[in-house]
Amino acid sequence: MNALSRWVKSRKATASALVIAVIAGVPLTVAALHPGFPVSAVDLTSRDVWVTNGQQLLGGRLNRQIDELNGSVVAGSADFTVLQDGDTLFMYDPDAGRVESVSPATTKVTSAIDVPKGSEVSYGGTTIAIVSPKGDLWTISSVGDLQFNYVSTPPTLKLGAGAHAVVTKDGVVLAVSPEKKKLYTSASLADVPSATDFPGVGTFQLSAVGDHAVVLDQSTNELVTDNGAKHKLKEKGLRLQQVGAESPFAVVATGDSLLKVDLSSGSEQTVAADIPAPATSAK
Repeated sequence: MNALSRWVKSRKATASALVIAVIAGVPLTVAALHPGFPVSAVDLTSRDVWVTNGQQLLGGRLNRQIDELNGSVVAGSADFTVLQDGDTLFMYDPDAGRVESVSPATTKVTSAIDVPKGSEVSYGGTTIAIVSPKGDLWTISSVGDLQFNYVSTPPTLKLGAGAHAVVTKDGVVLAVSPEKKKLYTSASLADVPSATDFPGVGTFQLSAVGDHAVVLDQSTNELVTDNGAKHKLKEKGLRLQQVGAESPFAVVATGDSLLKVDLSSGSEQTVAADIPAPATSAK
């Protein structure tokens, strides 16, 4: 009788285990056989833009999707600027002569270098260009921690007084020396800059459309292209566009409008009027 009782209990335990196994296996089988549900494609690309507030010595991260500031970093002086390309960010204080690399995730400074005070600093791709007030040009890598010593590092070029340099979106360095009447182009940090003749210019602004240099000669109110062609502007040009993508046009801001200038023909088209003052700043 005891043996029979033990056999019955053993069979019940085995049956219970089989039932549990079957129940547990059903969802797994359904999950394996079910084709699934369609999901929306999620765009994880950052759309953050950094803005400045000189009065409060703050650089702020503006989320353009919700138009709200969601981070900030403290600057050393009111006369600072931000250099941004995608998620990479640098802050430059010309008064202190200091360039800082900022982590967009933590808004903390991760590395910094000193440059001659009052230098012009430009950034694009993986390259930073530095032009001292004397016209000395250095080009350094923007990848990883910043490393540079202008006292012990010979300049890449000696451009002379009044020179300017910019870096395109692809990291091409373009520099104009009015003293030498040359346009210098360097495709990468490993390349030796090439020089081409460039017309004499007075006080000027330098930018790039794609990998092509564009100059606004403020002394003559002319737009000068990298092939030396000059286009007289009908209205007084106040500000040349920032470095931009490849285009047949360059944009110049006047007192109350934006002019789109054809780089081949020099023809102009007004694309905006009554430009409002920027309303967004870091708080």
